[in-house]
Amino acid sequence: MMGKVSRTKRERRDGNEAGKGMRRVAPGSPVDPGADGVIIDPDLIWHPPSEPIDDMLETLDGITRRTGHGHNTVFRDWVAFCDGVLRTLPLHLRQAALKESIVQMPQDTPDDVRQVWRDLDQRYGQHTDLALQQFSQVLWQLMQAASTCVADWLGVMFMRWKLGNGADQFFTPWNAAKLMAEMSLLEQEVHKAVMAALEDERNEAGKILRFMLPVAAAMSEAGQQEFWRTKLLPAALPYIKPIPFIDTCCGSGVMLLAASTTVPAWANRLGIVNYFGVDLDPFCALMTRVQCMLYGLNGYQANLELSLLDALEARGITLPTPEQRQAWDDTAAGAADEHAAADPPSPQRPRRRGLRRVPEGIVVVDTPSEEDIIT
Repeated sequence: MMGKVSRTKRERRDGNEAGKGMRRVAPGSPVDPGADGVIIDPDLIWHPPSEPIDDMLETLDGITRRTGHGHNTVFRDWVAFCDGVLRTLPLHLRQAALKESIVQMPQDTPDDVRQVWRDLDQRYGQHTDLALQQFSQVLWQLMQAASTCVADWLGVMFMRWKLGNGADQFFTPWNAAKLMAEMSLLEQEVHKAVMAALEDERNEAGKILRFMLPVAAAMSEAGQQEFWRTKLLPAALPYIKPIPFIDTCCGSGVMLLAASTTVPAWANRLGIVNYFGVDLDPFCALMTRVQCMLYGLNGYQANLELSLLDALEARGITLPTPEQRQAWDDTAAGAADEHAAADPPSPQRPRRRGLRRVPEGIVVVDTPSEEDIIT
């Protein structure tokens, strides 16, 4: 469900810093503040939050001014850049699992991704480093925005700059896409697929668990969720037939994104639903692929997580348990409170995070130092 980060009325009145009291709220709620003082922006019913889009387009516009290339060229190059980076991230992690250098292009990097880097070098020439630095910054902004809500970010940016194939080209508003997605009853299909997998003649454990469903129905809601997560899903997963969801005129992928919000998160994470998009415009298909990867659809999130775990285990790094993380967070919060009481915080320049181009021509995840940042 789409949402927005808002401040309460009290925090607006008291003038507290913007980072405090921020919360995610769903659109379609009453405009008046609710019981907790949350203010809903009604514009979010149809469009994603405008601030991240303004920031991203402003950075891309800076590239057009510095390089002389138009909005259409810069935006298309940036989307191709995002596609190449997202597709190669699992490859870099798997290479890291082999204890090899992550700054070299993996051997299994697709040829079309290699061609993207060559095209960018040729097109931007002496401004290549600047363009890639700014492209990486906008990709990081896109990832940050996507972490707040599901939205058709690329489609709105495309329409804001009035790009297209020579005619007015626009994409379905979010609420219309959401309505059509809910009419598809995709969530019911997911549960049917799980039940069918439990009844598979090869699934002995699934048949036993089916008889336990009436017992699980008498549990509390938390108990039912635990039973589903720890018992039913592991038994059903090897026998589940993925459910295809196809949009034959996908545009920027807004319908696929809307459909992904109508099913449980685990169905997307485990690749139980496969999202396919077809469009006459190849660039629309590219935007759709980028946004599907951005939200971890079609097994991308699972692939990325498994590649990361392999890389960490190869280096002897063990991820902390949820209990350990909570204990560390509590300790860190207590130490921060003591430090704040003893010494008022001093203003610090915010650090930008993103992707950096290394001499070998590869883009890797990195936190640039102050001298690396191009403002």
